[in-house]
Amino acid sequence: MTALHGLARNPALPADLPARLAAIPELGPVLSRRNDPPPQPHEPVVHDGFMRLVCEEEVIHPDVFVAQSPRTSPVALFRLTTHAESSVRLALASRRDLPAKAYERLVRDPDPEVAAASNPSLPVHVMEELLRTTT
Repeated sequence: MTALHGLARNPALPADLPARLAAIPELGPVLSRRNDPPPQPHEPVVHDGFMRLVCEEEVIHPDVFVAQSPRTSPVALFRLTTHAESSVRLALASRRDLPAKAYERLVRDPDPEVAAASNPSLPVHVMEELLRTTT
């Protein structure tokens, strides 16, 4: 059971919240035991093409969406390679369209999960440089 399950069972739940909780499929059985009228699923809130995501255990850093967007400029992608949040750098490391200089930075990332050495789009000269500097 999660905190959201407890919230769904809460008798003091404001009238608008059961509808928002109904958008989470796993809460359906809990909500069905309430005496409220059946909730209608809440539509996600969309701002500028990005969905505001809130999840129980992790809040996704907004720059992850920037790192994943095909509309992000190469200059911005390069700048994100030094982002303080490893989740942003990890999102970059899986891309196949980064500038070569961005891959060069990511292969040297201190977080081994982020290091882009396994990315099939890693330029050959970056692979060779990595091999030269680590052997």
